[in-house]
Amino acid sequence: VLAIALAPVMVAEATAAVCAIDMGSTTFRRIVGSFDNGRYDEKHIEKRTLGVGDDLARHGRISDSKLGEVKQVLAAFKSACDKEGATPVVAIGTAAFREAPNGSAAVGIAAALGITMEIATEKRESALAYLVGSLGRDDCAVIDNGSRSIELVAKQADSLRYLVLSLGYRVAYDRFFAAANNASAAISGFRD
Repeated sequence: VLAIALAPVMVAEATAAVCAIDMGSTTFRRIVGSFDNGRYDEKHIEKRTLGVGDDLARHGRISDSKLGEVKQVLAAFKSACDKEGATPVVAIGTAAFREAPNGSAAVGIAAALGITMEIATEKRESALAYLVGSLGRDDCAVIDNGSRSIELVAKQADSLRYLVLSLGYRVAYDRFFAAANNASAAISGFRD
């Protein structure tokens, strides 16, 4: 996510801090950092657990009350970024926002707060996971194990290959481990 915010900064090699908000299915992260002389300097990370993915699983959409929580957290994160002089403020929503029929409501909430937000496609989320996990190098493989999806990504030259599994750690727990009487069977089912 910070790669999105830092793209203009990296080109200019400026030292100004920017703020990125990773709107994950379980946890939101406010990440403040800068890029100077080819080196990333992380200044601050703040986390808030919202459970948007669990809300989506319960209601088949992001409930109005959960959207209210999203608004509160985004407003608090935006205020903190502004106080720290970390601009621009950008956000990216992942699997829960992609899967929710009303996920785009979060884009409108963010826009009203002055935050540029995108909902990442599977390909975009995979590309960002690769960029961060590989530190921009080619010929690596990256596994991004989120709460609702796992991205398996590899890159050679300009060819990015990815597979997104709807089986993150939260989904795996609910599906294999929550009611398991036999831990070995649960582990084997998850592995398979």
